[in-house]
Amino acid sequence: MRKGSARIDRRSALAAGAAAAAMLAAPGVLRAAPREMLINNWLPQQHLVPDLVLTEWSQMIERRTEGRVTFRFSETPMGPPPAAYGIIAENKADVTFALHGYSGDDAFKRSQVGQFSFLGDSYSATQAFSSVYWDLLDPQAEHQEIKLLSAFQHGPGFLFLKNRSIRGPEDFRGLRLRTSGGYISRLLQELGAETVPMPPFKAREAMEAGAIDGVAFPYEGGLSFGIVDQTTEVSELPGGYYNATWFLGMSPKAWDDLGRRDRRVVQQVSREFVPLLAAKSFDFVDHKGRTLFEERGVALTRAPDEVEQLIRTRGGAYEQSWIQEVAAQGYRGEWALKRMRQMTGVDRG
Repeated sequence: MRKGSARIDRRSALAAGAAAAAMLAAPGVLRAAPREMLINNWLPQQHLVPDLVLTEWSQMIERRTEGRVTFRFSETPMGPPPAAYGIIAENKADVTFALHGYSGDDAFKRSQVGQFSFLGDSYSATQAFSSVYWDLLDPQAEHQEIKLLSAFQHGPGFLFLKNRSIRGPEDFRGLRLRTSGGYISRLLQELGAETVPMPPFKAREAMEAGAIDGVAFPYEGGLSFGIVDQTTEVSELPGGYYNATWFLGMSPKAWDDLGRRDRRVVQQVSREFVPLLAAKSFDFVDHKGRTLFEERGVALTRAPDEVEQLIRTRGGAYEQSWIQEVAAQGYRGEWALKRMRQMTGVDRG
């Protein structure tokens, strides 16, 4: 090689290196602009789902994607809670969450594995539900219009009553209760109660006005939605009268906008950490709520044996019906429910 050629090659290499460095330094050339995701939030921001669960979740994703994916909460709800699924299915928002029960009894049928009576405390049950639902019941197939990111539960649900009591099966007749839909609504209706669907933040106003006699809530809900001073008695059952299952999902467009690397991050953080964050958060606030009800002198009573046996009998009939329905879809519902209770350590009785 001639001496001059070597100098030209070195100059070319230096020039190429400088150009590459300039490209790396130039904003937007190799590093894509951050993708900001809009979260449709229909709960008060101080509620534990947006405040504790989703805030931590979003920050974890932002850190792991080095800022390529960011999030912001909507300042106001983009629709009522039952509309949440449709809002992201139609790409009107990027992310949302809601209770499965809001969509009606026949929607998300296999999610009901986490809605029955006597499932366990919030910490054990929500992790068991997430594991069983993902591993045995193909939840994405039940959420075809969206990208399902995670599924979780709140704590065991009880009956928060105003000037009413549950002393026997006859006390359910004519009882007007706010419910979240799904299994608990159908069960209470069969027992003779009138169920009133409404957003949870309307419950206090309805109890105060005498429009309802109480609500089906976990202790967290009683605390979060301010019904402590409206409640005279809480009727409890071990593992809950019911539970409620939630989904966290992303719109198809938002999912498609993510690169492969960022999809892996979002999926891993959502699947692994959201159930854990929800379990810890609901467990903590359930304990905090129950303590406050107790301190305020609200009667916390275990339902009598006759009522418990009634719930076991009627609830068991719903479980058998559900097992047959999901078997027709090609899934082993009986094993899924048994596995759920094995993981929570709650005996069906």
